[in-house]
Amino acid sequence: MKSPWLTALFRTRPMHWGSAEMLIMRLLFAAVLLWAGIFWELPEAAAQVPKPEWLAMMDHGGAETMAGPESKSSANGLAAVVPLGWMVDTARSLVIQVLTGLTLILYVAGMAPVLTLLPALILMTGTGALRNSMGDISHHTQLVAMVLLAQWIVYLTAAIRQRRERPLWLRPAHQVQEQAVFWSLLTIGAGYFASGITKLEATDFAWIQRVPSMALQVMKAVWSASYSKGEPVSGFKAVTVPGWILTYPNAARLFFGTGLLLELLGPMLVMGRRRAFWTGLAIIVMHIGISVVMDIEFRNHIFLLAIFAVNIPGLILRSRRKAAATTEADGGKEQPLKTAPQSSA
Repeated sequence: MKSPWLTALFRTRPMHWGSAEMLIMRLLFAAVLLWAGIFWELPEAAAQVPKPEWLAMMDHGGAETMAGPESKSSANGLAAVVPLGWMVDTARSLVIQVLTGLTLILYVAGMAPVLTLLPALILMTGTGALRNSMGDISHHTQLVAMVLLAQWIVYLTAAIRQRRERPLWLRPAHQVQEQAVFWSLLTIGAGYFASGITKLEATDFAWIQRVPSMALQVMKAVWSASYSKGEPVSGFKAVTVPGWILTYPNAARLFFGTGLLLELLGPMLVMGRRRAFWTGLAIIVMHIGISVVMDIEFRNHIFLLAIFAVNIPGLILRSRRKAAATTEADGGKEQPLKTAPQSSA
């Protein structure tokens, strides 16, 4: 026998967005791409890659005499197959940033996104591959790149299907823009769900039981952030918080276990706009809590959730449309006939 509340909880609802709110989404997402991938990730990648290394990556053949065969062989992943060093050539950085910014302006306007998103996609994946190749392994921009790739695939498939009836360089239809937003949410939800499943799989489903060991992870994260930023270590985060975790293990399990549950509920982001709002808001609160406790920040994740899930501008626009519709409906109702009061003789 099915539970009515479970059926209602997991019943999917159609998700639609207006043109104005999707325009705002594209604008904010382009800002995240510029900040996370172009003006931040690109210089970071340049700082991590020694000059002989990127010379070797720019030319897998002739540059070996300058950098040595060992520099070439140290690259891994995409950087070992494709020459990516041109991305971190400081002489070209400004040109790359300006050109990518211009193409993103066209993307915001809805013009040929399959072409205008391509430079940002190449830079996001390329710089991430370079940093990973140098051992600077992190995933703070991974979800942004995944959402970018998902949107690009949506636009590409639409352009292929509509290559005869709608030229590639024109604006995609409203339905295609909605699919891009939906797949952005689906990618975000899948990323969180995969993170939760990975935690359970890596610990043989004993992650909750092992939460007290997070005290050591908190200390490592706080000290790492302190060394990276050149700031003094916070005694509260480095000593008090780990002490609380060890002293009150069940409370720690409740705190961190809630975060695990939210990750596993990531698919709720595509089960209706209301659920997307509350799920996204809850995950944002989780990230803020982790930042306070562990000094680990996922700003890009928060930005993505705020843009596509919480979507405050969309809520404002929808409330205004509903208010206007209510006013129009009230104005169309037949008003009762008012009669003058009769005076008593």
